[in-house]
Amino acid sequence: MIIDFIKPIWNSNTGIFFASFVAVSSAASIYSRYFKEEMYPLFKGIPIIGMIAFLLYHLLQAEYSSSFSTLIIVGLGLGLTGDLFLLKHEYFIHGLVAFLAGHIFYIAAFIYYSKSMHIFPYIPAISLTMIYGILLSRFLFRNNRKKYIIPVLVYSLVISFMLASGFSFDYDSNPLIPFFAIGAALFAFSDLALGLNRFVKSFSVAQLFILSTYYSAQALFAWGAYKIIYS
Repeated sequence: MIIDFIKPIWNSNTGIFFASFVAVSSAASIYSRYFKEEMYPLFKGIPIIGMIAFLLYHLLQAEYSSSFSTLIIVGLGLGLTGDLFLLKHEYFIHGLVAFLAGHIFYIAAFIYYSKSMHIFPYIPAISLTMIYGILLSRFLFRNNRKKYIIPVLVYSLVISFMLASGFSFDYDSNPLIPFFAIGAALFAFSDLALGLNRFVKSFSVAQLFILSTYYSAQALFAWGAYKIIYS
């Protein structure tokens, strides 16, 4: 199954270039986070900047414009903005808002360009994500961090819709590889780990898991948008 997943990427020079760039730049960012923290602000945004540049280049080269890919680019840009805010703990809410706005653009792309709506992915996605949001909010309330409760609940609701709409979009378009569904799931796992690490209990491998799943999610969104440009 892993071979089937990477085959569409590795079968082209563009795919090899894109995957290699994401792997190297993401590894550099994660390495700097653990071992060269003074360099981390420089390296953290490079993977996303590269993904944006990659999509913009192909969008400009394409014969027809792709509004779907434009929405994904805006989502990536807002994710980059969130990355920069999260470098400072005091700007956590600002980062949360930037990522929330990015998810809204992803949702708009998935829903607007779906041929039909499929309700079944929404029920488990919204239920599970909101349960997590409610449990985390209870923890915040008990630990006198009430100012984060509303943002966490709103963010949980939005990411649950992003997760469900990503699954619904891929189900509707019936791709060989569900890039957006897998990317949305990885994004949700990354945010879940981020919340646990920040508010409940920090763990040593948290940043490795958070960053690797986050960069992978954004890369899958970018690659899926690239495939749509030329579809």
